[in-house]
Amino acid sequence: MSEERETPWGDLLRPLGELGRRERRVGDKARKLALLVQANLAVPSTWVLEAQHYQAFIERVLPRKHDIRTLIKLHGTKAGDERCARAYEELLAAPLDESITRAVEAFWEEHGSAFPHGMAVRPSLVGAHAGAAGSHLHSRVGLDSAAAVVEAIIAVWASSVLSHAVAAYADAAARDVAVAVLLQETVVVEQQGLITRTTGPNDPVAGADWHLGALLPPSRKEWCRRATLLAPLSEGRGAQAAPAPLEELRDRLEPAGFEQLLEAGTVAEREIGKGAVVHFGVTGKKVHVLGVDEHPRWAPLGGGDEATTWVTIGLGMRGLEPTTRLTQSVIERVVRDALESTLATLRCKPEQPLIGSRDGHSYLNLVALAEATADLPLVSAEDVLTAVGGFSVDRIRRLSARHLGDRGSLWRWPLTGTSAMREQYALERSAAELERGIERDTRALVDMDFTLLPADALSTTLTSAQALLERCAGLWCRFTAAQLGCQLTLRSLLRRRIPDVPDGVTGALTSGVGGLFFASMAPAFARVVSAFHGEPQVAALLRDRLADGGKLSRPGDLPDGRARGALGQFLARYGDIAFGAFELAVPRWRDDASELLRMVALALELGPVRFENEQRARALADAELLRFEPELSRVERSAVRHLIERYRRLAVGRSSVERHVLRALRLLRAVTVDIDRRLRRIDPAIVEGGAYHCSAERLAGAMKSGRPELTRIIRMRSTERAAESLEPAPPLAFAGSPPRGAIPLLPTTQLYGLGVSPGVIEGRARLVHGVLPDAVHPGEVLVVSALDPALAPLVAISGAVVAELGGIVSSGAELARELAVPCVTGVADAALHLRDGERLRVDGERGTIQRLELSTSVEATGPRPSVESDTRAFSG
Repeated sequence: MSEERETPWGDLLRPLGELGRRERRVGDKARKLALLVQANLAVPSTWVLEAQHYQAFIERVLPRKHDIRTLIKLHGTKAGDERCARAYEELLAAPLDESITRAVEAFWEEHGSAFPHGMAVRPSLVGAHAGAAGSHLHSRVGLDSAAAVVEAIIAVWASSVLSHAVAAYADAAARDVAVAVLLQETVVVEQQGLITRTTGPNDPVAGADWHLGALLPPSRKEWCRRATLLAPLSEGRGAQAAPAPLEELRDRLEPAGFEQLLEAGTVAEREIGKGAVVHFGVTGKKVHVLGVDEHPRWAPLGGGDEATTWVTIGLGMRGLEPTTRLTQSVIERVVRDALESTLATLRCKPEQPLIGSRDGHSYLNLVALAEATADLPLVSAEDVLTAVGGFSVDRIRRLSARHLGDRGSLWRWPLTGTSAMREQYALERSAAELERGIERDTRALVDMDFTLLPADALSTTLTSAQALLERCAGLWCRFTAAQLGCQLTLRSLLRRRIPDVPDGVTGALTSGVGGLFFASMAPAFARVVSAFHGEPQVAALLRDRLADGGKLSRPGDLPDGRARGALGQFLARYGDIAFGAFELAVPRWRDDASELLRMVALALELGPVRFENEQRARALADAELLRFEPELSRVERSAVRHLIERYRRLAVGRSSVERHVLRALRLLRAVTVDIDRRLRRIDPAIVEGGAYHCSAERLAGAMKSGRPELTRIIRMRSTERAAESLEPAPPLAFAGSPPRGAIPLLPTTQLYGLGVSPGVIEGRARLVHGVLPDAVHPGEVLVVSALDPALAPLVAISGAVVAELGGIVSSGAELARELAVPCVTGVADAALHLRDGERLRVDGERGTIQRLELSTSVEATGPRPSVESDTRAFSG
């Protein structure tokens, strides 16, 4: 027996170097790290508390019928969530076994002085499901005492019964769970990242080359952002110029340290497998191996497989944090019902689930949607996928050919085609009737004083508000489908005569509608800015308050005068808007105008601003029509004009419905605010905003029962969301399964997407990672994940827009066309490829983005990159 095992703690805490290759009680993470330690890699000093101690702990503490097996069986039910919440609190409150506590105290007394930055306590799951569920368990870092280590062990074990961890076990078909614990020296690193050679077990990125991904500063908060560098480690050898961060890493490590990094990857591949992904940190010239995964991807989302393609259900510009539980429950139901009802009117039925979710983010199953519409005449799978957006055009074409092909049934075309035509021509009449009902229900809800309602009536009101939102969203989806039909038919007509007509031409022909709700916000905003310019003292107050970190949230916070009046008038019409309005926890501008006033402050720095874009958009559309009409016959010209006018009528109808959607969201939020107030009055332990951590169904049920016992559920959901917010942001779109960290992208000087608003513009990139940029200048190219229509004033003064999400009939695309601003959507990984301030040439008709300042050593006009768009940053 070694000297260490003879110590008072040696029987419980085993050093990694002593572990055998076939040991299972130490868990998956410990086993992999032990292999690297035995290969003499620089892994921080680590000891293992084996999984049988976890099993003894939960058997002693958990109440009857709260064991892991039962929680997995009840996964996804109301009773299951309640039992998870109770089990979590019982484990947190229970003391560790006295023998473990004494062993940790003896260990700390002997070794504590050797850890200047403290220790970390990390989970190590046992079993084949470990990789799928491990990220849902919590870790603690920087622990500076034995008592803190003991508390952290309890917290790690307690996190194993959180509802999102139990959901991961269920998705991985696990029947039971055991958790070992790693006690690891905390290493302070100056940079951290990962290297890999594959995006999957049999999917090489670039031959035998190693790739660097997610090179980030060590601050944990930075992991909420997306990766800042993705490149082959060989980049910059020979005539090529290496990206600056990669060159900085090479200089820091020098040859010896860089060889350590490559050796870590080689050893990990040999010991773990070909899909190994090595997470590393750098201190000075030394490389520390922080972890290793044997596969770069998680398990597929529920309802999908490795061939399924998913795209984020965009909720606007709220950064990359996960949505609240309330929003996720409402949006998933609303989107699913709206899509299914629209498909039903066309006699289409999806065979697979349309919606999937992971870690607080909701995704749309593109393959299921494309398959459901395969029987529509004149509509291909490529058309449907392009309309939704999220992937590059090339990726969509390959996906259509590889997984979908020609799946339409000719015998069903008369049925589906007749339904589609009937829906087209009956839509406006039925929409008018439905809209009158929506108006009536909205007025009834607006006139209510929620504070006077008893709890059971408030439950009914919450359900009514959600039903109103569902009706509005369903109508919006029907209008969007009709607009898409017009666009596709128009494109088909043009290509009969002009085969090479760009995709963006149909968008150009249908622009200039005039009076659309979001587009009309730009000139209204200009009047607000003008009023502030007319009162310099109020403008100065706004700047000073924002510069000092103060807050102005409503017109009443401003001195009486023209600026205050103009802001009030603006909010009277546009007050239901907010950045990321679909997130119910976000106040509307009517309730809190602080973000709107920040946008006013940005515009004030530009001097007087005038918006005349709408008139210019109609003129450009007329000029575009004159350009193509000579190529068409008289009948074709008549058909094209009819389609354009019909599209414009549909656009006006959808714009009206968008106002109802925003109002329904505000009403739903208002009901939730009152429920939250009542919950805090019943139980002061509930923090403000706790209601947003519950689903709409749970809130309604709790109010109806008269016994809203939600404290445990709220505390559990709050803990889960805080942990999810610290994880790397998931990708906006992916195929098969989401990546674990950051999969490298090959650098390229030309990006491709879908041209949705015509024009060619050169300007500097302005990356918008959150709600608003720090500054903005006229003519810049806004680079966003999804074009939030609330950004209309900034879009109007920008030179162009590049968006990762969105199709040709998305609200953002329509806004760009109405403001005559070139726009390209569906640009995969635009925020990863592009750098703030670099010069771009954006072609909104052909869907290309040229990077003008990149090294000429990379071919700018060669073939498009061979790496598919789902090889994206393990999305950090």
